[in-house]
Amino acid sequence: MDRIGITVKEVLEKRLLGNAELIAGKSGINRVITRVNIMEVPDIINWVKPGELLFTTVYSIKDDYDAQKALIPALNSKGLAAIGIKPGRYIKEIPEAMIQAADKLGFPLFKLPLEASFSDLMLPILHEIFDKQASFLQRLDEVHGKLMNVVINGGGLKEIAVTLSDLLKANIMIKEEVFGNFYYSNDEMKSKYDDAVIKLIGKKNGSFEYEIMEVQNGSGTFFVIKVPIMAAGQNYGEIYVFKEKNDITNFEINIIERASTISAFYLIKEIAAKEVEMRYRSGFIDDLLSFDADKRSISVERGAIFGFDASKQYTVILLEIKKIEKELKNINENSELVRLKNRIINILNNLLQEKNAIITTKLDTMIILLPVPDKISDAESRNYTKKYCYEILKKIKESLPDITLIIAIGRFYRNITEIYKSYQDARKALMIGNVLQKYNEVIHFEDLGIFRLLYQNAEEDELIKFYNEYIDPIVKYDEKHGTELLKTLEAYFKCNGNLKQISKDLYTHYNTIIYRIQRIQEILGVNLENSRDRLNLEVALQIYKILDRKQISDNPR
Repeated sequence: MDRIGITVKEVLEKRLLGNAELIAGKSGINRVITRVNIMEVPDIINWVKPGELLFTTVYSIKDDYDAQKALIPALNSKGLAAIGIKPGRYIKEIPEAMIQAADKLGFPLFKLPLEASFSDLMLPILHEIFDKQASFLQRLDEVHGKLMNVVINGGGLKEIAVTLSDLLKANIMIKEEVFGNFYYSNDEMKSKYDDAVIKLIGKKNGSFEYEIMEVQNGSGTFFVIKVPIMAAGQNYGEIYVFKEKNDITNFEINIIERASTISAFYLIKEIAAKEVEMRYRSGFIDDLLSFDADKRSISVERGAIFGFDASKQYTVILLEIKKIEKELKNINENSELVRLKNRIINILNNLLQEKNAIITTKLDTMIILLPVPDKISDAESRNYTKKYCYEILKKIKESLPDITLIIAIGRFYRNITEIYKSYQDARKALMIGNVLQKYNEVIHFEDLGIFRLLYQNAEEDELIKFYNEYIDPIVKYDEKHGTELLKTLEAYFKCNGNLKQISKDLYTHYNTIIYRIQRIQEILGVNLENSRDRLNLEVALQIYKILDRKQISDNPR
């Protein structure tokens, strides 16, 4: 509201100051007057506000030439709109120093008639300002009503963009950070600004801080106003207004800010609705994947509410967010994680919507129930599911390149009552993927080979005993002597016993490799030419990978 008023030019055209004469600062006639003040004390500078028209007789500084000379520059630096001086009573004429300063700064200076009282001069201007502000508020309320009706009538950010475009007669783009979507007021905009070169040319403060950018592309130069979508100190995105000229008005900025507030309201409402929906869906999936047969049976019966079709066959997929790079944490860790989940779920929904997949979250993990086509073999189902998982990984990394994740797939079970087994398989695959650090990869349980047996069938104590027998001696030897026997043994199996290849891979002399292999056999009492010893050692190495050091140290031999 502080910027709503009348220009000096309007004051002159409407003769709101009667016979007053503009004697200096004529280049500033487009300055906006938002209020009127009177100078009665010499320290008036401490009390003035931007946009004021100041009336004075110069009484308080009538005998102070230095103060007279400094007054106009000081008022200009404070952002005042103009000054009206009444000579004749305390000063004979307006000082030349004031006139020169006003002309130099483009600061309008009026010579007021001696016979006019300040109150008579103020009233017409104040009435005009009040009328403008009332009209401004009325128009803004109408705009607010139009934008609010969009949301009330079920519209979203796309409809807000279209309505705002009609109001401003400009192209609009809304970028929201909650789900990672872009909305355009018309489809032609999508490619028009892709390769544009952007240069920030201004930043201003309204109710929100907004930026004005100069943009260049093949079709020429235009200007973009960027206003953030803010609520409770959080940024939910931005609104971009594209104009051919840098002529944004205060009224237009207020319209954009109203659209920003309503967009934030819409997004908060959407987030709340999604959270409630996800909470109920998560409870349903928890029961569906439970070990409790009664819970599974009940959840199957009510599954239609959540889009679950008991006549279909499903495979369970788990997607775990492993790491969020520092650059993504622009608010705080918790809110950014929630935002990332929303964006990933949005990507999943867009990708799997036609497949009628069911998606929910549990802590940092997404759970996906992917329907598998009827009459498909086990091998075909594995390839089918992996194909979609690789597509999921690709889409997420394209949209969010700075996060690390793992995607794990459970086995396919034809009986719907056994879907919980697919979930358990996916969990085991996810655990193994973490142990092996299979980041940004797709892991199918059936591709894990011997790891399936190690995780599924062996007792932990027996695994540790097996480790202690075949691996622990060379681990301790390496620790004591600073050697690399364990690394050499791993390379031995990786290279299928090819000593020259091991030497090449480890950048180590061939004779050193021969010596290390001999020491491994001596320490462990094995013969690597013996197939049984080789099998035992290779299995022990896999156990070493899936047991952490704490498990081993807590269970010494």
